[in-house]
Amino acid sequence: MTEGYRTPGVTEVYVKTKRDLKDSLMRYASEETERIRDSKGEYLEYLDISSRFANFSVNNLLLIKKQMPEATDLRTFEGWYREGIRLRDGAFPVSLIQKEKTKDKDGKEHFTSERFYDARDTVFGARVAIKREIEELINGAERLAGRNAGDRLPFGDDVIRDELFELLREGISPLIDREGITDERRKKLITDSVIYAVMRRYRIEVSPDEVDISGLKDIKDVADIKTCLNSVRNVFRRAAYVIDDELMKKDMAERLLHDNEREETVMTI
Repeated sequence: MTEGYRTPGVTEVYVKTKRDLKDSLMRYASEETERIRDSKGEYLEYLDISSRFANFSVNNLLLIKKQMPEATDLRTFEGWYREGIRLRDGAFPVSLIQKEKTKDKDGKEHFTSERFYDARDTVFGARVAIKREIEELINGAERLAGRNAGDRLPFGDDVIRDELFELLREGISPLIDREGITDERRKKLITDSVIYAVMRRYRIEVSPDEVDISGLKDIKDVADIKTCLNSVRNVFRRAAYVIDDELMKKDMAERLLHDNEREETVMTI
């Protein structure tokens, strides 16, 4: 008797193979952790990837860096299929770590490897939709940054672009406190890292000199480094969501204003 399209024996081998690959992926993630600790360039590349994948775990961000650092939108085959999007022939997968849907009899969770595919490996129709999303993000970034140094930002107290760093530092500080970070050097590392990732997310120019990774070099244990990276991820996600929300409100207000002006013009005519 078959189980889906696999026999029970084949299914067991398949699951074991995926779990073995997961163990290899965890080793790769640890290797990447040491690389970003020892190189500012590697660390900034990691932050750049983090800015594009706010919902991915630290281990998976490290694995994206190792396998496809230029990726823009990663989903499983099923994830693309649910959107009505097909992959092109020869699509190259990125192997990441996923939690298995089922648990042991004892309720223990297991993790396995899963293949993800980038937007560039989808058919033409999907690229058009994704290109539109990226263009909207860039347009939002231009509004956030201000096309000129004197332009106003679309949120908060209408601070100008030169004050964006201070605004972010103020907003990030309580988020870092929620992470329970007490060491000042580590606080500075997280602050610098989150600001850099936020600026990269919205395509705002930022100098590598703004990030001091000396606090990272102090950490010798790989697990401790990942804990620190996870704090960066948590704070970045909260900060990015707040800014995304403000941009969305700004867009809605502008559309309503535009619609009202258009209606008044029609009525006048």
